[in-house]
Amino acid sequence: MILTSVLLRKLDTKRLPIGIAYSCLIDYREKRFILSVQHAVKSTSQDWAIELKHDEEKGTEVYQPNYFNYAAEISKDLIAYF
Repeated sequence: MILTSVLLRKLDTKRLPIGIAYSCLIDYREKRFILSVQHAVKSTSQDWAIELKHDEEKGTEVYQPNYFNYAAEISKDLIAYF
């Protein structure tokens, strides 16, 4: 398994950055997952992009996922104390 921290950028309708969130990429069993938090990136979000690299002449290369899913949700009601 490989873990990599990546920056997510929220884009406006002109594709200009208007917000940020942190996430990580997880490569596991030949699949790649983006892990972030629900309060930043909603499952219906289509306005977030992953910054891949920056080129002085071309600008910043980004990947924009079509949708996000949740692997799990943690609630204070579900926390157990031992």
